[in-house]
Amino acid sequence: MNKLISLRQRLVDGDNSVVDSIQDIECRLKAIYTKEIEGILICSWAEWLAEGERPTHYFFQLVF
Repeated sequence: MNKLISLRQRLVDGDNSVVDSIQDIECRLKAIYTKEIEGILICSWAEWLAEGERPTHYFFQLVF
């Protein structure tokens, strides 16, 4: 995250050579966030099942 901040500052300062690096880091961050969200969903589904929730249409609809 610190690297992204410093690259964005360089972009603001007029260094356009960092655009590709910024896009790469943002893409990797998005992938990490997506995996984290998927993990949270899986944990909540496991809790629902443990509590006796049946896998209904609504249950499977939460997948993005």
